[in-house]
Parts: sequence; C-alpha cells; structure tokens
Amino acid sequence: MNRATYIITSLLAALILSSCDAIKHRKGTELEPIAVTVVVVHDTVESAQVQSYSGKLAENLSAVLSFQTGGKLTKVYVSEGQRVKKGQTLAEVDNTQASNTLKAAEAALKQAKDGYNRLKTVYDSGSVSEVKWVDMETKLEQAESTAKMARKNFDDCTLKAPFNGIISGKAMGIGSHLLPSQGFIKLINTDTMLVKIEVPENDISKIKEGQKADVTVLALDNYKVCGTVFSKNVDANDLSHTYEVTILIPNPDGKLLSGMVCKAVIRNDNSNKNIIIPYESVQLMPDGRYVWCVVNNTSKRKRVETGGFASGGVIITSGLDNGDSVIVKGRQKVYEDGIVIVQ
Repeated sequence: MNRATYIITSLLAALILSSCDAIKHRKGTELEPIAVTVVVVHDTVESAQVQSYSGKLAENLSAVLSFQTGGKLTKVYVSEGQRVKKGQTLAEVDNTQASNTLKAAEAALKQAKDGYNRLKTVYDSGSVSEVKWVDMETKLEQAESTAKMARKNFDDCTLKAPFNGIISGKAMGIGSHLLPSQGFIKLINTDTMLVKIEVPENDISKIKEGQKADVTVLALDNYKVCGTVFSKNVDANDLSHTYEVTILIPNPDGKLLSGMVCKAVIRNDNSNKNIIIPYESVQLMPDGRYVWCVVNNTSKRKRVETGGFASGGVIITSGLDNGDSVIVKGRQKVYEDGIVIVQ
C-alpha cells in the first residue's frame, strides 16, 4: 500500500468512527427517559347526594261514583269517613220501573224457551220446516238479550263499591233526583298514598323512577316514612318552571290523610362504580379521546370513552381497567413506546 492510499484509508476510517459516535450520541439523547406523574385508576363511588322538596299528600286511588241510570235516591247505606269493602252496597235509586221491566222480560224469556223446547221435538222428527225453526231460534235469542238488558238496568239501580276504600264525600241526600252518570259518592283508597312535589328544572334530570325517598309529615309530629319515586311529569309548569314528581308511600294504619303537608328527601345513591380520572389527562383528537398510560416503563396511548363529568374529574366508561397508570403530568412530551420514569 502506497502512502497516498494509506492516508485516504485512514481519513475514511476516522470519518466513519466519527459518524458512529454521533449516531450513538443522538440515539442516547432520544432514549433518555421522560419524567412523568401518573395516577393509578380504580373504581370510585361518589358520595350520595340528597335533594329536599316540600309537597302534599294525596290519595293513590279515588273515584267519583254514579248510577248508570237516573232516578230518585231512595236508600243510602254509608256515611262520610266510613270504610267499605269491594262489592259492598252503598246506595239505591227507585227500581220500580226497572223491576217491572225485568219481570216482563223474564216472563217473555220463559215463554220463548217453552216454545223452543216444544218445537224442537217436532223439528227433530222432521215435521217442521227449516224456516219456522230458524224463526223460533231468533225469537229465543231476542228474548235472552232483552232479559239480560233488563237485568243490567235493574242491577244498575244499586251502587256498589268498586274497590276497598273510605267514603270521602256525598253530593246528594235521600229523595234527590239523580241524572244518569251524575257523580254522587267519592270513594278513596288510602292503603297507599302519593306525595306530590314540585321539582325545579335544574334538578329533574337527577330524579329517576324507583329512587328511594324519605318523607316527613309535619302534621303528625314529623312522622317519617320511606317511599319510592312513582312517576315524574314531562311537562313543566309555565310559571314556576317546575315538574311534578309523585312518590308512593305505604299507609297501613290509615293515619296519613290527603292534603297533609310534608317534606320529601330524595336520596341520589350512586350505586354504579365509575373510573374517574383528572380532566387534564384526557387528550381530544379528531378520531376520539385518548390518554397516555405507563406500561412496563414505556408510554402507551389508549383510546377511551367518556360518560360525563364527576366531582373528581371525568368519568371513563371504557378503555381503562383497574390498576392502569394514567399519565397526568408530562404527557405533552411522551410518544408511543417512549421510555418514561415515574416520579
């Protein structure tokens, strides 16, 4: 090897070594661990919240009873405040005309059945024409229908309780003339009661059917009873911008009366466990939401689904599991599979 070749070879070797050192140095810079701060996620149950509202008691079941047929009120068997059983007779109107009509209809039915039975024997022997037999069948059906209608009109002269309850009012006395379907007696059932409250529009979304409620009745020395949210109205009051919510409560001893003022406390027990992480750890991208996690001392990006906000941050509905380490500080510097050090 001549001197010129040796010099060129030496220079090339030095250049290659210098380049390798530069590459090693640059790689060493890229692999320097990035300091991050993390939170280890776990299921969180927020503390229960309560809302308190004023309301009034109302009967759960009530009906204003009336006679199907009008007439003169002749008998009343109950008084206000009296407890009655389902099917118990409450009152009667004059049934003279209905009774006479029923007797006539039953007599006509008896006559039609007798004629039917006599003709059937002859018809079975083949001595009666088909037309005459069909006419007899029609007459019997008409007589049966007339008798049923007469029986119903007669029964409608007696008013009976459709359910167990308490007589809360009577509109007429004996001797009064009632029109058909004219309200006469109000019957209420107080085995269970409704608490009606007005809920502001800002709170209505927090109330669900089936939620537990503690009701305090002020008129009964702050008598307390536990109930359940029964229903909520979907139409707001135009003036107050509130929604009516009803709470169903038991009343086995009958001490709760309609119209009593009470206070209802609805318990918002959040029994669903949620993963909640700080707001700043969630990264919004065009294709969704992501967080950076530490996995084996490297940074990994995970896509997540959120379900709203909580007092401790944002609720994660999917994408994270208990024990995941989510980067809170230093996430702006990390990249996929980058080496990190948790501080």
